[in-house]
Amino acid sequence: MTVNNKYSNNSEATHVSVTHKVEEGSQITETKVSEKRATKKATFVLPIELHKRLKTAAAEQDKTMLEIVEEALGNHLKI
Repeated sequence: MTVNNKYSNNSEATHVSVTHKVEEGSQITETKVSEKRATKKATFVLPIELHKRLKTAAAEQDKTMLEIVEEALGNHLKI
């Protein structure tokens, strides 16, 4: 018998937007592409001020909040 609930360790595939930067001489070209990769859902509770700053930074950088969190975690964990 298989039990699926919010504590199950089920992974899923999600389409994510990835930015590729290509340097051609003195120009840098950025291209956003969608790619599929395995993901795992995580839920976090953030202090209100941190959430506001994250949301503002995402808008200013034309990124999603998830892209910023993934980048920050990757840098913190040295991935």
